[in-house]
Amino acid sequence: MKLVGIGDLFIPNDYILSGFEKLKQYGVEVTTVEWKLKDFEELQNINLAVEHGGSEAYDPPQYIVDAVSDADIIITEFCPITKKVIDSCKNLKVIGVLRAGCENINISYASSKNILVYNTPGRNADAVADFTIGLLISNAEI
Repeated sequence: MKLVGIGDLFIPNDYILSGFEKLKQYGVEVTTVEWKLKDFEELQNINLAVEHGGSEAYDPPQYIVDAVSDADIIITEFCPITKKVIDSCKNLKVIGVLRAGCENINISYASSKNILVYNTPGRNADAVADFTIGLLISNAEI
């Protein structure tokens, strides 16, 4: 079984490799591909296009498609997983999203191919709560 993680500006390849390291003891081959983006502005523009137009609003580069083509599991945070990507993967069983939403995944197409899609709801809940308390404290009159 092969897991391919798509690293990006927020979650680099080495984080993915270390996060899924334990799967190797179960015979899972863990590899990554870096989604090469110019800067955070480019990532934000792609995210906005996907949030408004769905996963098909952005066509991932061919090197991403090639890197995941033999994956059983794809792990991504922001890189869209489109029909084109799914069709390139003959063994794909699972798509994992390292964020609360799944708008960058063509869920209906994946489901029609019996591919499980999961996300990580609440992943940033502690950070948001901490930030909110910090703001309250910073605005409190002493």
